[in-house]
Amino acid sequence: PNAPHDMPHSDVYSVIINRLTMKKEKLTYEEAMQRLETIVESLEQDKLRLEDLGKSLAEAKNLAQICKEKLALAENDIKKILEEDEQE
Repeated sequence: PNAPHDMPHSDVYSVIINRLTMKKEKLTYEEAMQRLETIVESLEQDKLRLEDLGKSLAEAKNLAQICKEKLALAENDIKKILEEDEQE
C-alpha cells in the first residue's frame, strides 16, 4: 500500500479507520464499550486536542458499530436458545 504521506487526506483517514476497525473487532463488547466511554468522557470534558478530534470521533463511530453488531449477535443467539426451549 501507499505510504500515508503519498495519499489524499480522505484516503489516509480511510486507512486509519480500517486499521482501527480491524484491531477493535478483536475486542470484547465490554472492552469496546469501555473505550467508547473513555472517548465520550474526553469529549464531554474537553480533554481532546482539536488535532485528535476527528480521529477520536471516527474511532467512537467504529466502536459503536462494533458494539451494535456484537449485541445483535448476542440477541440472535438468545432467540435461538429460546426457540429451542419452546420446541422441547
